[in-house]
Amino acid sequence: GYDTVSGELADVDFDLDRLSAGVGYALPIDETFHALAEVAYVDYRGEASRGGESDDANVDGYRVSLGLRGLMADNIEGHAK
Repeated sequence: GYDTVSGELADVDFDLDRLSAGVGYALPIDETFHALAEVAYVDYRGEASRGGESDDANVDGYRVSLGLRGLMADNIEGHAK
């Protein structure tokens, strides 16, 4: 996915972008409970400016997450990662 945030805080203008792409797998434990595993590439980019001066940064890497997902009621699902 792609997310972007722009704004101003304490007279500093900023732009933040996040790009992520990944895959995951759900392993059924029973009919209403699954174990989850995900791996993704993430790229964060930021730029800030104040009073004619600006700076930027770029950080990228990988994210691994493990979790659980379960059906709590017929129409309510919960998860923890």
